[in-house]
Amino acid sequence: MRTNGRWLLVFDNAEDPGTFRSLLPEGGGHVLITSRDPGWHSAATPMDIGLFARAESRSLLAAYVPKLPQTEADRLAEALGDLPLALAQAGGLIATSGFSVDTYLKDLTATSRLLDRSAPITYRHKTLGAAVRLSSAHLARTDPVASELLRICAFLAPEPIPLDTWLTKAGVELPPSLNGLVSDLVAVADSIAAMARLGLVRPQHGGLTIHRLTAAVLRDRTGANATSAAQESAHEHAKNLVISVRPDDEGRDPATWQEWAGLLPHVMTLSETWTQDDDMRELSLDATQYLLMRGTTSAAHDAARALHQRWSAEFPPDHPHLLTAETLLTDSLNILGRYRQALAVIENVVELSRNALGDDHETTLAANTALATAFTNLGQYREAQVIEEDVLRRRRSTLGEDHRDTLTSGNNLAVTLDTLGDHHASRALKDDVLKRQRRVLGENHPDTLISATNLAVTLMDLGEFVQARALLEGTVDRSRETLGDNHPNTLNAASGLAASLKDLGHHHKAQTLREDVLTRRRKVLGEDHPHTLDSYRDLASSLTYLGHHARARSILDDTLNRSRAMLGDTHPDTLTVAHNLATVLMRVNQHVQARALLQSTLDKHRATLGPEHPNTLTTAANLASVLSHLGRRKEARALLRNSLEGFRRTLGEEHPKTKAVAEQLAGYKKVFGKRKKKIRRP
Repeated sequence: MRTNGRWLLVFDNAEDPGTFRSLLPEGGGHVLITSRDPGWHSAATPMDIGLFARAESRSLLAAYVPKLPQTEADRLAEALGDLPLALAQAGGLIATSGFSVDTYLKDLTATSRLLDRSAPITYRHKTLGAAVRLSSAHLARTDPVASELLRICAFLAPEPIPLDTWLTKAGVELPPSLNGLVSDLVAVADSIAAMARLGLVRPQHGGLTIHRLTAAVLRDRTGANATSAAQESAHEHAKNLVISVRPDDEGRDPATWQEWAGLLPHVMTLSETWTQDDDMRELSLDATQYLLMRGTTSAAHDAARALHQRWSAEFPPDHPHLLTAETLLTDSLNILGRYRQALAVIENVVELSRNALGDDHETTLAANTALATAFTNLGQYREAQVIEEDVLRRRRSTLGEDHRDTLTSGNNLAVTLDTLGDHHASRALKDDVLKRQRRVLGENHPDTLISATNLAVTLMDLGEFVQARALLEGTVDRSRETLGDNHPNTLNAASGLAASLKDLGHHHKAQTLREDVLTRRRKVLGEDHPHTLDSYRDLASSLTYLGHHARARSILDDTLNRSRAMLGDTHPDTLTVAHNLATVLMRVNQHVQARALLQSTLDKHRATLGPEHPNTLTTAANLASVLSHLGRRKEARALLRNSLEGFRRTLGEEHPKTKAVAEQLAGYKKVFGKRKKKIRRP
């Protein structure tokens, strides 16, 4: 071999890199080593082969079962984690037995037993189950600590297990035999290396991953190396470990979100079986709360629904944890824009919670908060106000003025006051809440950022556009840094900033920002989400100011139809879209159509919001403009006079809307005065 440069020497399934130095030949040929041990860096150049790509999995399965539909192949590959040996065994068994994919994948435990059958001939009759058990038995003989840690990890999720973080946390709970691993990262690394050398785990980012099928074999209580007692003990230790390393909050603080991200999949995996454990249920609820706060609302919805379905079979309807799961489900439905479903869920929860726990219990108050949010989202503002005032009073009494939940209640009530047109009371309450949140929670806490956005909206309602813009610019920057560009709260702040730019006359900047927010909301929330519809409406408003009337009208026509379908004809958001569409019709001199739409909108505003709500008064003022163009100036003047008196009472003499209507009315008086003089001429 030294004299011939054209050769390839293969060492297959090599175990110990240290034994190979004396076996590597000299010369111009090549050596290929296959090994499950990742520690070959000093002797060779490693190339991680890893799992199959999905296309490779499909190709292998097609070789065994040529007529297997691609969707079925994908399901099988996903369940088997694209592991080549498992795919080969599954394909062989399905081909010879006629099993359907559904039968084969009935449950993972059964699948792990099936993996002891139908060994491909290319693997010398060694099945995946046999290979895993052989390796785990060897690990138990050579490194009992690593072996016990492996058994515990087998009951966790197939996602990364961040042992470097977990095992250095104060209070981490392990069996006594593993206490030597606590805070000893060298010992942890040695244990992971021992598992990895046998191909049982893959080292990853200070921890490890264990393939779902490897874990299934290790969890199997019928295996030669397993006993029921040992598996039950490992399962309980896995549960205790996860509970002991939970972050010190309820998933609401961004400072802990990285920890929650690493913990989440393992919590959800264990929660499926530890339904009777109080601590695990509490942890599962907090993990769902984390998903909500992080902005992953669909995942939070699915988690809350799964917890509710699971626990409903084991607990009475008024169990506190079951009620909390339903409240979180309602929160997710509210955020997803499914307001009627949210209301249907939460009304029963409030009643059950009051009867079982009392009016002052935090579970009851949380349910009432979700109920009020559903009412607000549906445009039932008075109902929401009554509930929010009661919740705020009770939380101030039981939790104190500065408690996070008390401040949340204050912010919620202030938002409802805004929707009712009481902007001055809303501003006073929002000012107080924001000051307290900055002091208690900090500038960058999500609650503080939400309150800052909401206060800026009120400032705009009060005509304080410069202050609103300054507040929103800082809030958008902090939201992007803390929550990310696509978080719903970040998009709300950016939407507010665009509105302030429009109010200050920066219409091109407002349009650019609104285009961006719309694109992101369509991606994050969906085409028909109420906030996406808001973005369409806002973009059309900017286009109208810039003279792009045809595009604005097209957008508003479509948005009005969608809003009516999603929210109903009389919802305040639907009425705002209708009002804006009428404004565009006025701009293109279609005054007859504009008048009909504005009159209908005004009637609905009066019925739903009241005659002196700012939205009602604004619609009346615009209807007056249309009537004037149609020659009905006496009616127009009467409408304007009523609107002016209403604006003075609700917004004050100095508000821009009050001044605009006053100027409009003065112009009408001037026109009417001139006409009277003309009439008196002979």
